Amino acid sequence: MFLFISDVKYQVKQKRTSKFKRDSVRSEMKSFMSCALELTTVMPFKWYLSRYMCFYCEQTFVDSLKLKQHTKQAHREIKINKVMKRIGPIKRIKWDITEIKCKKCEEQMSNIEEFIIHARKHNLFFDSDVVMENLYVFRLSDDGMFCVHCGEGFKFFTPLLRHTNKYHNKSEKFICDVCKESFVLKGTLRSHIENVHSDMPYKCRLCLNWFPTRRAYSKHTETFHRTGKFSCPHCTETLSSRYLRNMHLATKHDLKTKQFGCDVCAKVFFRKSSLIGHKARAHLKERSATCHVCGLKAFDVHALKLHMAVHDNARPLFSCVHCGKVFKWKRCLALHKRRKHQHE
Repeated sequence: MFLFISDVKYQVKQKRTSKFKRDSVRSEMKSFMSCALELTTVMPFKWYLSRYMCFYCEQTFVDSLKLKQHTKQAHREIKINKVMKRIGPIKRIKWDITEIKCKKCEEQMSNIEEFIIHARKHNLFFDSDVVMENLYVFRLSDDGMFCVHCGEGFKFFTPLLRHTNKYHNKSEKFICDVCKESFVLKGTLRSHIENVHSDMPYKCRLCLNWFPTRRAYSKHTETFHRTGKFSCPHCTETLSSRYLRNMHLATKHDLKTKQFGCDVCAKVFFRKSSLIGHKARAHLKERSATCHVCGLKAFDVHALKLHMAVHDNARPLFSCVHCGKVFKWKRCLALHKRRKHQHE
């Protein structure tokens, strides 16, 4: 394929324009971040392995409240220049905007747009369109949180982050050509294609079975061939998963950081999600999921999914061979047999 000189010049010009635009955005965002860190109470943070991480020292926390307390106490005085050098090229930094207050005049603001307007009082001017397109903001809470863009509610940060990336990512997106799902990072898109849309089958070297995707292959190896690789730091025992190791540490070594205790009934759980679900069901009686067919309110999405079988006429039924009674669920049939036909 041959290109005319005019075409080559146009491509070079486009690249230069694109580079100039990226550099100007990078400069604008660095200036804004430096100002936000120095003049406001907004808090940058990281998210790693389902835990909140301090932006400055990378200490991890299960609760966002403890992260906020740690950041205020341990990093009250930060050296802006040192922090900005460590950031390097602009990344999508996550910001907690639960509290936005100007350190100079103590004025309280409710969102970033108000701060951009307020900054003009201190002779600081920012391009609001550029800032809002490239800012990654959340309002962190341990009692559930809402998307700052559309108001949708979430109990945990991971689904909120996934929702924000998918529906409210205004900066450059990497879009999957197969399912049109968008991703913030190119590596995430590559991993998505390999796991979900790969046509190359994967062969298990241990049992010689074939699997259509990398995700199916990984799930198979983790379920059937995974050896214990999570060792206990306090004894010689090795566990097959991180969850089992945490349970082992909590029960055998009474490690409090791996225990999530209910403050109402003193029950102890090994996952924060289990504790929140327990509180919602047992103490708060929250029914957050609503059936769109009959209006029944369920405790959570999983309970609603079980209920939806009532409205699924195409679902196969399970009938008792002794009395002919029909059940929607196989486990209900098994329970019926144990209660009514145990000696038959």
